[in-house]
Amino acid sequence: VSVLYWERMAASPAQQEELPAQERQNYRKLCKCYDEHEYKKGIAIADSILVKAPTCADVIAMKGLCTYQNGSTEDAIAIIKEALKTNFMASSLWHALGVIHKGERDDHQAFACFKRANQFDGNRNTHSVTRDAAAMAIAVRDWGYYCELRQKLLGLKSSVRYNWVTYAIAQQMLGNAKVALGIMDTMGMVMEWGDTPIEVSEVHLYRAQLAIEAGQPKDAIAILTKEKTLDRCAKQQLLAQAYTLSAAKSAKAQAEAAYLELFNMGLDQRDVLFNLAKLRGIDVD
Repeated sequence: VSVLYWERMAASPAQQEELPAQERQNYRKLCKCYDEHEYKKGIAIADSILVKAPTCADVIAMKGLCTYQNGSTEDAIAIIKEALKTNFMASSLWHALGVIHKGERDDHQAFACFKRANQFDGNRNTHSVTRDAAAMAIAVRDWGYYCELRQKLLGLKSSVRYNWVTYAIAQQMLGNAKVALGIMDTMGMVMEWGDTPIEVSEVHLYRAQLAIEAGQPKDAIAILTKEKTLDRCAKQQLLAQAYTLSAAKSAKAQAEAAYLELFNMGLDQRDVLFNLAKLRGIDVD
């Protein structure tokens, strides 16, 4: 958290002007105290800075966090809420309040605060604010907002593979498997599929899964037969599903072969037998 606020200070000319040079140095010390769990010392430093800059939202946010970590939850919340009365649009205050509510396991309050923080972050596009809001969107199952934030994070750091994959997952959670597959395919055009054989394998298995969900079994089969994957069980399961959905003449036989292979591998034999029975038109209800 402290790194977040120092990055914000570095990126925000307005905040830099608010604090004199000496106080900016003290702010660094405050962040260091938070990182090193020296919360009482951090509170003292925050108070010394606030003598000269009593309305600096970032310093008040850090004081609130240090107070919270020092065991005074009510005081910490009171400090931040009091500051919000005069600086309602301060992203750092909302983010700090969200961190406190998250620590108290109040997911809905934390989400509301992180959402405000992201709303008021403006053009600064602080990565940590958006990331924390996205994490809480998952906790409260707000998939639409999660998707919006993952798209924003991808725009902020498109060179990070994780951001591509999580944006695809967000679209998948909204039922947009075809869009998710397109995102993954685009990722493969601008960077390597993964850094290790395992990562590459998992990406291709995920692409095949998305193709199946998107109603494109032919594409799923092409991925699974062309690309090297390491998880034999997962590959056979996906192949069986893809062949079952395929309209090709030989698909039924290939699906049966895939399910028989799964049966021989000893994987979920009841499920395998159930799917085999369905393929052969046997009523198992």
